[in-house]
Order: sequence, then structure tokens, then C-alpha cells
Amino acid sequence: MKLDKESYIAHIEDREQIINMRQVLDKVEIVLKNHSIQHTDFLDPYERRLARSILNGFTEISYRELGGVSQAERKIISIYPSYYYHDDIGIPITALKVKGISSKLSHRDFLGSILGLGINRDKIGDILIHENYAQIIVKSEISSFILISLKKVGNVNVSTEEIRLEDLRLGKIDYKEIFAIISSLRLDTLVSGAWHLS
Repeated sequence: MKLDKESYIAHIEDREQIINMRQVLDKVEIVLKNHSIQHTDFLDPYERRLARSILNGFTEISYRELGGVSQAERKIISIYPSYYYHDDIGIPITALKVKGISSKLSHRDFLGSILGLGINRDKIGDILIHENYAQIIVKSEISSFILISLKKVGNVNVSTEEIRLEDLRLGKIDYKEIFAIISSLRLDTLVSGAWHLS
């Protein structure tokens, strides 16, 4: 079955997102033709919203989003024929635990070390930073490579092991509380109050 992909993405203006949604439609085409299961790479919330707007137009397929934890920012979408059961789908993501870390290591350090291995960002989900360790959600297809190759984060020696998805915990959330007196609840006044702009 050949889809008229342009009609599904006509409303999208961002060039990069058009390419991403064409890839989603390629997966839909495979599901419809082969009655198989397809998984996207990790998508951010905006990309998932675009993908849902496309996927909801097909009655013959179902989909589900997986990110390791329910509050995950980056998730994959599993696309499958509507007559499949959830148990038939499988889980194409793996959780890794990185130990031996320093409290000075940040999300950027972990992401940089993984990307430095030559891995595409789309294969990596959320990175959950904890006091003495970090948890990283990745596509299962690259998990063994990371287990073997990730030996340093920043200048700190680390060890990596696979863990169950059920063992994932939300990481620490860095935020700064700001108090400001603003003249109205308009967005521009909220932003200027938060960044101390006049």
C-alpha cells in the first residue's frame, strides 16, 4: 500500500520535522503492508504531537509511546496493526545504570560522552541523574555497544550495567525559584520578570 505522504504532512512547515514525519509515515506504510511492528527513534514532545496527529488518521493501526518512565521527555512510538495485543509488541528500549560518577557531572557530560562514541542522538532517551549514579534509556539495538564502550564520562572512569525498566527512578530536577513583582500575567511580563529585564 502506497501512502500519499504529502497530504499527511502538508500542515507542517519546519523542514526537519517534515523529514521526521516522512520517516514515521514510512513506518506506517511498512506496518500496513507487512502487518508487522515498527518503532520510531526517540522523539521529543513536539515531534510526538506531530506524529500522533498523523497516526490518529489511520484506523488500521494502533500505537503506544514508551520512554522508560511515564514522565519521560523523549519517547519512542511503537506502531503496529490494530489487532495486535500490547503483550505482542515487545519493548525496544533498554535502561542502563552508570556507576562511579562524580556529583559534578551533568546531563551534558553524559550526553557528550555517549555522542562521542558515534551514537546518534535519536537513539538516546532521557538521562536521569542521581546522587551517585545515572540512568540512561536507549534503544535496545545500541545498548550492548554502550555497555562495552562507555568507560569515561567527562574525566571520570565509570562502569555501566543493564537494569530493568522497573528500576528506573526520576532524577533530580534542577530549578531555580524566582520571586518577582509583575504588573500583569501577560507572557512578556512574566518572562521579563524571570530574567530581570525591563
